[in-house]
Amino acid sequence: MPHTSTKNSVATAVRAPESPAAIVVDRARKRIRDGYYDRPEVRRTIASLILRHAVRNRLTERPSRPKTP
Repeated sequence: MPHTSTKNSVATAVRAPESPAAIVVDRARKRIRDGYYDRPEVRRTIASLILRHAVRNRLTERPSRPKTP
């Protein structure tokens, strides 16, 4: 469960985000500031997601053609 804080709620409520991607970036920046990603269980989850994504991309990647001289 992410840590939630209400001390900056006024500043974030006044500012309107530009796009949905801006909301995601702002949330990630807040979590970094709060130390959310420093917890071992979160690091394990992120590492497994990165590895799963890398394996999936490697399996769906087209084989490269050998270079002809």
